[in-house]
Amino acid sequence: MPEPLSSPSPERRPAWRAATVAYRQARRDGASHDAAMDTAERGLQPQWPELSAKEASAEVVAAIAYASSHHSQWFWDGVGRRG
Repeated sequence: MPEPLSSPSPERRPAWRAATVAYRQARRDGASHDAAMDTAERGLQPQWPELSAKEASAEVVAAIAYASSHHSQWFWDGVGRRG
């Protein structure tokens, strides 16, 4: 398995999107970072089932880092707000 990229390749894009959407929703629902990361891994795995747990974790970290820096307004919108 190659090292995760700083931006998603076309074949990674669906898995990264699933992971970031899952993470974002978990955080919007009030989950901690660690709990949201677990949720993101569960979101990524159906898209990329052949990855080991370690590889999936690395992909999630890369996906979250990419989304939080390149799409920060969308990614953080509604996180940390109660209403």
